[in-house]
Amino acid sequence: HNMHHVPLFTSDDFSEKSARGKYGDVIEEIDWSVGRILETLRKEKLDKRTIVIFTSDNGPWALYKEQGGSAGLLFGAKGTGYEGGQRVPAIFWGPGRISSGTVTSIGSALDILPTVADFAGLRLPSDRVYDGYSLRRVLEGKGQSPRNEMFYYHGTRIFAARKGDFKLHFYSNNPIGYPGRMRQLDTLRLYNLAHDPSESFDIASKHPEIVEEIRKMVEEHRATVEPAPSQLE
Repeated sequence: HNMHHVPLFTSDDFSEKSARGKYGDVIEEIDWSVGRILETLRKEKLDKRTIVIFTSDNGPWALYKEQGGSAGLLFGAKGTGYEGGQRVPAIFWGPGRISSGTVTSIGSALDILPTVADFAGLRLPSDRVYDGYSLRRVLEGKGQSPRNEMFYYHGTRIFAARKGDFKLHFYSNNPIGYPGRMRQLDTLRLYNLAHDPSESFDIASKHPEIVEEIRKMVEEHRATVEPAPSQLE
């Protein structure tokens, strides 16, 4: 949705309705708009045949301060590999298919394709390697997420990598996003996101074995990657 990007506008019905100011007004109107879609699915009797996924592609646009959204306690913003730029809300809605509840295990936008294909009973082509996992069992309340790792890319470089609760940083960059020049770290930084989602306390010196484990995981991952030609050049 483009509505919550600067410059911000709302219709008269939602102007000055939110305690969060103009940005909050915009979110209120988007919420109302999504509600209209769900109402229509129910009216047309398509709700039990439909899965709605509501999520985002990145964190707040920090350059625009309060009009760019907020990552709350998370560090970083859009255009960074920090949690504030990468970790986003995700709501899955599917009456009779998806269990109500809160999931705290790892998932990614990369998992949407295999998840939707699984729900639809489709077999993905076997002539390529996929970066995603089906989250169907998680959404049905039948198991944990099959994803235990995440690679945080900036272009072709891996900014950080996560395994379980631990995230290892290889680079740093401007936490408010653009311009986001990356600097390779002289000493790698390790964070336990379960204890420290704000990425405030580097524990690399206390857990050299975890640093080495994630480094090895990254090298194994790189060995499987086949570079694709740039679509922007």
